[in-house]
Amino acid sequence: MRIGWLVFALSVGMLSGCSCQKSPESADAKPSPIVDNATPNDAAALSPEEMEAKARHSRALANAVDAVQRYLNALAMRDQALADGFWSGGRPPSQPDDVVLRTALKDMQSIKIMSDAPVALDDQSPPQLLEVPVRLRIQTPSGLQRINGTYRLHIKPSTDTDPAKWEIVSASIQPELR
Repeated sequence: MRIGWLVFALSVGMLSGCSCQKSPESADAKPSPIVDNATPNDAAALSPEEMEAKARHSRALANAVDAVQRYLNALAMRDQALADGFWSGGRPPSQPDDVVLRTALKDMQSIKIMSDAPVALDDQSPPQLLEVPVRLRIQTPSGLQRINGTYRLHIKPSTDTDPAKWEIVSASIQPELR
């Protein structure tokens, strides 16, 4: 029974701490590299094909960020099997690129997950390779840990049985030194 309450409390704590919203501390963060300066008149000037291409592009970016958020949530919930499934090939490298994060989460009391706009690494539309910047604030018994970095993702094409999905191919995650 105590374990049930502990899992419930951790779940509520993590969900209340997770946020995709910009925090006041991100005011000094770099501006997003993906900027949409469209005005209502610009939309009227686009052909239906261009509007559909723009919508596919936006959906691809949103789906990549969602994949990273779901991966980080799975790690926070200590569901290694689910988390590992977000990596290309269904598992991270033998020494995960985000081992710093995985280690910090072992003693986690709460976490706040923030991500910035993804950066396309190719010229395709929608992009096939992206980097998603992340900032994490992890409360542990020894204090607050800040971890920043990026996850690089590529799109796994659809098959007859599986839809296309974003997969993590690498990560560059470092603790913030104070």
